[in-house]
Amino acid sequence: MPDTDYLTAGLLGIVEGLTEFLPVSSTGHLILADALLGIEGPESKLFDIVIQLGAILAVCWVYRERFVRAAAGLTSDPIAQRFVANIVVAFIAALFVVRTLVDFISRHGFGVFAWYRIIVGAIALIGLAAFR
Repeated sequence: MPDTDYLTAGLLGIVEGLTEFLPVSSTGHLILADALLGIEGPESKLFDIVIQLGAILAVCWVYRERFVRAAAGLTSDPIAQRFVANIVVAFIAALFVVRTLVDFISRHGFGVFAWYRIIVGAIALIGLAAFR
């Protein structure tokens, strides 16, 4: 891998890391960074998927105690019940949005990477509802 590839990977990692915990779209910033750096093609999109998977796993790790508390208190703790209810509502809303966009995406042929971006958006919706 040439040094420029390492530099690009580092820059995209910094963009993802700085924007993941902020109330902005880390996906949108990665797309913008790709465009500004002139990066395109399947390899670029695959890298975006992998780097965001790492960020999602990091978020899950940070909130792991909250997830465990919610699971443990699901039958008796109103706060845990609300937390889980928020996740379920957000998930259903995200499914509705995805289902609504299926025809549009199919007509325009965005391909498999468009589905990934919708899934990331759905996860963001779940996160927004669950952590409020």
